[in-house]
Amino acid sequence: MRFLVNEQPGNEVEVSIILTDWSCRESLHILDFLADQSIDRCRYELIWIEYGSKPSEELCKRIDAARSKHQALPVNIYVLMEMPVEICYHKHLMMNLGICLANGGIICSWCDSDAMVRPTFVKSILETFKRNQNIVLHMDEVRNNNQSFYPFNYPTFNDVTGFGCINWVNGMPAGILDMKDPLHSRNYGACMVALREDLIAIGGADMHFDYLGHMCGPHEMTWRLVNTGKREVWHDHEWLYHVWHPGQGGDQNFAGPHDGLHISLLSLQCRNTDQTMPFVENPAIALLRNKLASAGDPKLLDALIDPNWLKDWQYKRLRGTERHYAQGKRKITLTERDNSDDDSTTNVQHQTPSPLFGRKFNKRHLLVLLPIVPGIVWRQLKVKYKTHTWALTRYLHPERRGWLREIGSLKRFLKRILAFDKHWFRACWFILAYAVQSKIQNIIIYGDGDAARILCNMSKNLPITIRGICPLLPNVNTRLFGHKVISEGQLAKTDETIIVAAFVNIPTYLTKLETLGINRKQILTIR
Repeated sequence: MRFLVNEQPGNEVEVSIILTDWSCRESLHILDFLADQSIDRCRYELIWIEYGSKPSEELCKRIDAARSKHQALPVNIYVLMEMPVEICYHKHLMMNLGICLANGGIICSWCDSDAMVRPTFVKSILETFKRNQNIVLHMDEVRNNNQSFYPFNYPTFNDVTGFGCINWVNGMPAGILDMKDPLHSRNYGACMVALREDLIAIGGADMHFDYLGHMCGPHEMTWRLVNTGKREVWHDHEWLYHVWHPGQGGDQNFAGPHDGLHISLLSLQCRNTDQTMPFVENPAIALLRNKLASAGDPKLLDALIDPNWLKDWQYKRLRGTERHYAQGKRKITLTERDNSDDDSTTNVQHQTPSPLFGRKFNKRHLLVLLPIVPGIVWRQLKVKYKTHTWALTRYLHPERRGWLREIGSLKRFLKRILAFDKHWFRACWFILAYAVQSKIQNIIIYGDGDAARILCNMSKNLPITIRGICPLLPNVNTRLFGHKVISEGQLAKTDETIIVAAFVNIPTYLTKLETLGINRKQILTIR
């Protein structure tokens, strides 16, 4: 084990943030976001743990640049564990090392090391624990699969919640709103925060073989903490943001037994029992728990790794028993456990995917949308023709005209807009499914464009009644898309739930509705 940076902070450190790497991080942009926090840098420390022996070139450059300018280093501790390349990574080992090195009373023991966070991230952690310390805190993660953000090009937070976002509903991650299957719709692995003393009291992260590789995370500590009496809390306005990169789902990584939906079977066993201690406790954490050592004690590092683990974790030993992790597929890895005597494990292994908010978009819902799709695409084509280079090329560059070129451009454009429309169809479905989950029976649509058309058609096969449509612009028709038109004055007097049928400029429409005296809790937005 080798320290490249080991700056012991002062007594004012309150939060220790553990960031892990196993030579897989292509971009270290999270350090930029963590350096730009709304509280003083001295109140939190950053611990970067590399599993292998090779330092990150980017991180070393950042450290050298800071030293040359006599500025604060990007991390307080940078340690190389120097594990052999033939050893599969075990994230729980890195988490336990972070607990041993942490100086703060609050540990962010798992923070996605290639995510984005807002300037209020650390402040939100401190304020939450100031209100109540008898908790274990999680922050969900907003995920975007738009590949245009790769390599990471510092998109805005609004960009991440826009086109390509797969879990953004009514201004927050969908998992926070989902009451049907929050266990799988919330990202337990994004960020978990607890008191250091609480993590030590439960024996830290479990070193069991089943947590080797990808199928692991802080959720197993969360559920053991809950078994001790702590309350699981999900932050309601602070979360992380993640954009697409190759292998983001752990594709082709080694994975232990899971329920088919990427939750470890072993952790589910802890959740379904009253277990508080790990199956395999790390020796270094045991020293801390028994008060035989304190933070920074050299014997903690000596006790951290059991030599027998290095034999069991070799890739060559895993071959033959390994089954690749299949993203989104129902699959049990390593062992089926069908012959196990442990019923608590076998009872949870064959899970089936649960659609968000318990509502699945099926062929019947698709059929009611088909009549409006050509009209939507045609309107998009007209806008494209008027504003894009097709029209300009015809007059400014006549030598570049040609039917093959225009057909190729048309095909590419159709592909893009169909992907765009599919994204917004999904977003409209999610907001209606959320309304059904919330037992909302009547809604009013505020809008008169394609979003309103989509919502009206989708609602036909749902237990929802559209009481009326309030157009964004004055409309002389008494009916719109087959529904009664109401004025803004009538809208201001209603007690029904209002859905803002718009894909852009949503803050403007929210402000307008609030000036009408409408309660924000009465309003739902597609984004």
